[in-house]
Order: sequence, then structure tokens, then C-alpha cells
Amino acid sequence: MEEGIDESVIEAQELAAAKAAQAPAVEAEPEISPESAADIVMELQARLDDADLIVADASNRVKDAQRIHQAAVEARDRIVFERDRMAKKQSKQAPVMAHLARQRQLATERAARVQGLREAGLGNLVSTKSPLDSAMARKTSRGGQRPNVGPMFQTPTQE
Repeated sequence: MEEGIDESVIEAQELAAAKAAQAPAVEAEPEISPESAADIVMELQARLDDADLIVADASNRVKDAQRIHQAAVEARDRIVFERDRMAKKQSKQAPVMAHLARQRQLATERAARVQGLREAGLGNLVSTKSPLDSAMARKTSRGGQRPNVGPMFQTPTQE
């Protein structure tokens, strides 16, 4: 059993060596003089400073855009609040106002019909009362007359 383990370890090592041989060789960095290294560092620092300015400018623009966005959202919220407030008022008043307007229109039409019939000499056939007044003045058959009460239901009187 130890031979099998040793053979697999050897195969793995050979495979790793083959892969390493196929990998491209890493080139060593060329030698840089201290003066040119200082120049490169200064150039990179200048590029870094430019990049910092660009990042700062972009950050400021983002902050400005966020402020504008927040102001727009607040303005929109105020408009929605006002619309909802007015819709609640309107929803309570609108049906009542529509009903009253329709009743005025019906009364005007009824008055015009009655006036036309009066001019035609048929005014005595038409009631001038409103339908509600006519209905309220009408006697109903419910409870209009009391039933005749027989002697069984009469209360005894004291003599």
C-alpha cells in the first residue's frame, strides 16, 4: 500500500514539474537608477494628484445631484400631500354639490312645465307643490283610522 501512495506522489510531482516547464518564464525587472526612480515616483504622484482632483470633483457633483434629488422628492411629497388633502375635501363636497345642482335643475324644469300648462289654460290640472311636499302631505292608510275596540278591551270606569 505504501508503494501506491509513493507512486501517486511521484506522479503528482512530475505533473507539477511539467506544468511549471510549460509556464512562461517571468522576466526580471530591469535595474532602475535612483534618479530615474525618483522621476517615475514624481510622475506617478502628479498623476495621483490629478486623479484625486477628478474624484473630488465627481464627489462634489454627486453631492450636488443628491441635494437636487432630495429637494425634488420633498417638493413632490408636498404636492402629493396637497392633492390628497384636496381630494378628501372634494370627495365629501362633490356628491352633495352635484345633488343640489341636479335638484335645482329639476325644479327649474318642473317650473317651466307648470308655466307652460298655465299659459295653455291647464294650470288647475298640475300641482305646484314639489314631489316631496306632495308625498309628505298625503295620508297613508297605515294607522289612519283606529279600529273599533270592543267591550272586552275597554277599561272599566269608576262610577
